Amino acid sequence: MLASLVLASLLMTANVKACDEAPQTFLSLYMNSDLIVIARYDSESEPQKSNEDEYGYSLDTERKLVFTKVFKGQQELKSVSFPYSQYVPNPNQNNSEMEEEMHEYEEYFNLSKIKIGGEYLFFLTRNKETGAYSVTDYVSGVKELDKNLSSYEKSLSELEQIASAKENQYGLLTEWIVKSIENKESREDGIADLAESFYSLNYQEEDEKFKGKGPFVVNEEEGYGIYTVGVAKRLTPSQKERISTVLYPMLQEAWFAAKPEYVTHGISAILGGFNKSRLALYTYSSMQSVGKNDFERRRIIGDFLTETINDEAFSNLHYSITELETKIDEAKAVNTPQGKKQLKDLTTLRDAKLKEFDKQFKLLLGKNFVAVKK
Repeated sequence: MLASLVLASLLMTANVKACDEAPQTFLSLYMNSDLIVIARYDSESEPQKSNEDEYGYSLDTERKLVFTKVFKGQQELKSVSFPYSQYVPNPNQNNSEMEEEMHEYEEYFNLSKIKIGGEYLFFLTRNKETGAYSVTDYVSGVKELDKNLSSYEKSLSELEQIASAKENQYGLLTEWIVKSIENKESREDGIADLAESFYSLNYQEEDEKFKGKGPFVVNEEEGYGIYTVGVAKRLTPSQKERISTVLYPMLQEAWFAAKPEYVTHGISAILGGFNKSRLALYTYSSMQSVGKNDFERRRIIGDFLTETINDEAFSNLHYSITELETKIDEAKAVNTPQGKKQLKDLTTLRDAKLKEFDKQFKLLLGKNFVAVKK
């Protein structure tokens, strides 16, 4: 029951995904939106309570937008209203799951943060049956203007030119994504857009939804996201090196921070798509430079390495080492003869596994990291 209410609290309209989906990129928002505007949040209707039960209730309103500038869509429109629903939990109930879900996206500016009288950039989608508009994505479909207005306007202008181009559409989009990765402000979106193209390499030639189409295919069935079909195959050596120059330092910065951090899966898809051996050797060398007792750092780098190589036996070996290191940490806290013996035995077993891990890596390196199943 609580899980369903968490989901309900994150829905802005019936046809908008909950924020457990990854936020849409700027490119995806542009292609999926029917109307893109700078608008003033003008007013809000009287809230109506709905879906009330022991866990809480929803407050449903209509929010009116008055347009300042239309970038995409019906130029004659001056204003629209869209439905907004906010979930109000019962303070007497344990809503820790909901709080954790919401905290994950605190870094994003979303609908719950807009203020009456404020101007924002809105990405809106029109319901084909009712004609009503809703925000394209709860998490990323509304953006503050402030310092970013000129950047947004530039990107919207460029995407309009790319989407309407009759020639060299692939080249234009590919370079636009590369520049997005080079720009720190748009880097996260650029990585996601390019990674999507690498993810689709395995099926885009067979699936009728993608075959012969591109450079982008809007996900109309689910009404969410976009596939950058074929872009990965058209990257030039120069573009690959420009991207590598940005992404490899990101790995170094994340792994060797005071508190090691995970990096997005998209980086593995992109750099592994460029040169799997180069990425695997870089990651393996980074892992080898870490002390044996720096468990968390080794685990994070090892997780990335096994994801990159994608070999079942190698992955299982890494997870086995991780489990042993967890037990070693626990044994360190037991200051008894039995505890000391257990710590010694676990460490000996872990060291043997590490040697096996190194041996297995070199074996896969010799096979050029072609996945093998044991």
